[in-house]
Amino acid sequence: MKTRLAIVGDQPTRDPKLGFESYASALIDAIEGGQPAQYTLGLYGPWGSGKSSLLGALASGLRDNGKTVVIEFDAWRYQPGGELVASLLTLIARSLSGHAKLREFGEKIWQVVTAMVRATSLSVGEITGPKATIDGGVLVDALSQSRAPLNFVDAIQEMRAAAGAVSGERIVVLIDDLDRCSPSNLVSVLETINNVMDLEGFVFVIALDYDVLVKAITVAYPHVSGHEFIEKMVQIPFRVPPLNTASTHVLRDLLPNLNSLVSLQDERFQSTLLEVIRRALRGNPRQAKRLVNSYLVLDRILVAQRSNSDRTLLLIVLGLQFGWPDAYRRLQRAVTIGALERAGELHDYFLEATDEQGLADFLDKALLDELASVSLLEIIHLAAATAPSTFTDDYDVQVEDLAHMLAVHGWIEVDLDIWKPGDDVEQGHIVRLALRGKRVAIEMREYTQGNQGKKRSAKTVFHTITHVPISDAQALEPTIERLSSSAGLSAWRKEKMAQRQSRLADVTHRVSGPQPAAGKSARPPRA
Repeated sequence: MKTRLAIVGDQPTRDPKLGFESYASALIDAIEGGQPAQYTLGLYGPWGSGKSSLLGALASGLRDNGKTVVIEFDAWRYQPGGELVASLLTLIARSLSGHAKLREFGEKIWQVVTAMVRATSLSVGEITGPKATIDGGVLVDALSQSRAPLNFVDAIQEMRAAAGAVSGERIVVLIDDLDRCSPSNLVSVLETINNVMDLEGFVFVIALDYDVLVKAITVAYPHVSGHEFIEKMVQIPFRVPPLNTASTHVLRDLLPNLNSLVSLQDERFQSTLLEVIRRALRGNPRQAKRLVNSYLVLDRILVAQRSNSDRTLLLIVLGLQFGWPDAYRRLQRAVTIGALERAGELHDYFLEATDEQGLADFLDKALLDELASVSLLEIIHLAAATAPSTFTDDYDVQVEDLAHMLAVHGWIEVDLDIWKPGDDVEQGHIVRLALRGKRVAIEMREYTQGNQGKKRSAKTVFHTITHVPISDAQALEPTIERLSSSAGLSAWRKEKMAQRQSRLADVTHRVSGPQPAAGKSARPPRA
């Protein structure tokens, strides 16, 4: 009987393991012990780093200790309503209503909410159809018959005057997914924490991507430094560390169903998987689960095809795909056109890829000697099923358009991503067009002299004459057309050499100064 595929889920958990227990314990001590209880803790990490799980572990630990009032606010769930700040304050007010000592203060917060609603209006209806506008002030006045409603300033003042009721208590507000909200909503919540709810007894914990936070602040306040803004309002910064791949339990903690994943049991395979997680995925838990799921699906396809393709090589290619998507696309193209055939060629191919940080080191660690002779073609063909589809698809189209334009003018591809004029063009070897990552460069061949002991040596180099983003490659077509004939190439080369001589003369003139006129001495007269 065919076994089901045990895909790994990615739901936040309040018992994340992965070493998070020690992080949660330390942060709980900081939340419960700081004096006065009036500060903000920033829990920073990129997408998928485990912020939500760590926040859940904090909530569970704090409730178990019973020393604080814990309020959890998922900002992303409340954003569609539009009034994110009002939703946050409403949740706080409702949570405090269940505590006798804090109930009255919660009512003061509710007054702030009603004052905010009074100052707003909502448009209801289809985007292109008729709309009805609801005045928040009329609505609140109709619902509030017991007393005259306060304006926003008075409501804030009354709330702050009643804040003494919180004395001796510690209210911890945990805010998640704030970085998934719009920049304006994100900044408005920060402003509320800093200006409205900056009261003794309140500790806020905000979990979000630090870079997203800085960008949102820069959009709202272009004249201030986002980093300095954060430093003023966040007293305890904590960045979620990447997975500790040296731990003997990391795979078991990350993949609860590891024992049921038969294809992952091989010791060599697990060692490679840890290298992939550490170097290619930068220790990101969510990315690790996504990669394992992709592998499981592709492995099932290979099993159905009765393929003997090396599964460790498949894992390495997926790591390259997830960690360096642009490099993966270049690899995919190189294998497709036959420029690369064996896994042993991968390291040398990417050795000079200085724009791909850590890629050569990853391949050096992950590629085992026994993989050197393994063919890449089947693995690359299969891995295309999980390839990213954002920039890369546009990039492939742009490369195809570039290759078509060059073919129209008779240029030929002499190496991977390098073209030259057709063989009928005299001196065609002195010029080439090269694809350098996301840029296209026209380069000219020159000879340079060098000294090796007592001998002089000459070597050929290509210097970039002009370059543009690949998205603007069509702008080079007039030059490409000119270089496609012997006469055009010769004239173009003479122009470039003349321009270079002119620039060298200008540099010499600026360095040495104006030369004396003929017959005159450059020595100044004696005094």
